[in-house]
Amino acid sequence: RHGVMPVSWSLDKVGPMCRSVEDCALVFEAIRGPDLLDLAVADRPFNWDAAAPLAGLRVGYLAQAF
Repeated sequence: RHGVMPVSWSLDKVGPMCRSVEDCALVFEAIRGPDLLDLAVADRPFNWDAAAPLAGLRVGYLAQAF
């Protein structure tokens, strides 16, 4: 998040906005990883499988946040 206009430590996010999930995966793979200027960044692997089934996936949200 270094270089991002600060709003709040919990709201400042950097991520791709793309036309497809595949494009987002490509951009995210390029921008993810450690940032020596932002200690809140976790260096985690990113595994994308376009053939993975969607059955059984669930999406949740906190109604209080909206």
